[in-house]
Amino acid sequence: MDERIKTILEHMHEDAVDVTDFTSQAASFEDFSGNRLLRKGAVMSLLNIGELASHMPPDYIEAHWDVPWKGCVYLGPQSTARNRSVVGRLALGTNP
Repeated sequence: MDERIKTILEHMHEDAVDVTDFTSQAASFEDFSGNRLLRKGAVMSLLNIGELASHMPPDYIEAHWDVPWKGCVYLGPQSTARNRSVVGRLALGTNP
């Protein structure tokens, strides 16, 4: 495996573990929603996963079609701006 791809996947995994850690620290969704630090930590980790996914080479994405890449990141034009907008709204607790 290409070293760049391996590094991206390792960082994506670390961020996924962080999301799990942040969300498991709250007893309920209401507790999580009310804790700005946990919410922002989880949202930043999700944003990082989307940003990292946008740097995956197209041939790797095609070879791993079973991964829901579009669930990680919108792979169209201006994807970074859209991802930040959606994640920002999630951080504020509003519906994207």
